[in-house]
Amino acid sequence: MIRTEQSYVRNLNILYLVFKKPLQESLLVTEEHLNLLFYNVDEIIISSTSLLNTLVEQGKNFENDQTIAGSLLSLIPFLELYRNYTLNYRKCQNLRLELLEKDKIRAWLEKQYENPQCQNLTIESYLTLPIQRIPQYFYLLDEILKCTDGEDPEYEKIEMALSMVKEISEEVSVALKEQDQLETMNKISKKFTDYQIMKIGRIYYHDGELVKICRKERKKRLFYLFSDVLLYTQNVQAIGAKLNFIQSASRFQSIFTNNQGHP
Repeated sequence: MIRTEQSYVRNLNILYLVFKKPLQESLLVTEEHLNLLFYNVDEIIISSTSLLNTLVEQGKNFENDQTIAGSLLSLIPFLELYRNYTLNYRKCQNLRLELLEKDKIRAWLEKQYENPQCQNLTIESYLTLPIQRIPQYFYLLDEILKCTDGEDPEYEKIEMALSMVKEISEEVSVALKEQDQLETMNKISKKFTDYQIMKIGRIYYHDGELVKICRKERKKRLFYLFSDVLLYTQNVQAIGAKLNFIQSASRFQSIFTNNQGHP
């Protein structure tokens, strides 16, 4: 627990020191956009650092009556920070896309990525850290509750904390799914030179290799289905491949949907 919390706090500080603070000083974004992008990050760093310090102190004195459960219970006042961060993260998805499409910001980020502290991770990877941490807290509290006697005075508090974390975890799962889609689209966009994949409101559904029946032979094609367009390319391996076909996806979506009507 202490090791994972140390790693979490260390990476949160990288988010602040390598991205938030320098971006603020660069004046490339407005203060309003900066606060939306890094919503509650400062407060989350403070709460997580406090939790880490408590865990370290308790780790020095195992005969103390306090337990790891007591430490995690100190999270309760801060859980609302995580809820608000997650909701804001989802709400600002379009803003992140808009900013990342700007040449000056993309160039600035590429320079920041050269910092060894980044560990070859993107700003998006660091922004999702608080979202990814909630399921881990849920697992820990769930395990602690199973090992706690129902008569223990801390049992009800642990149960309450678990209930709150579970509720936030459900919101987090939606946010993570949306982030996975965004990362997939970003990877796909790097394969093409002649079409803008990253577009506000566009949703990635599915991709796969199909065989196109031509006059002389059958040829492999790689297809990408989005909410508004169906794309395919001849060269399925090369970076910088060009698209051969673009058409509205509305007439094709029924092919890729299941019996509930979802892609």
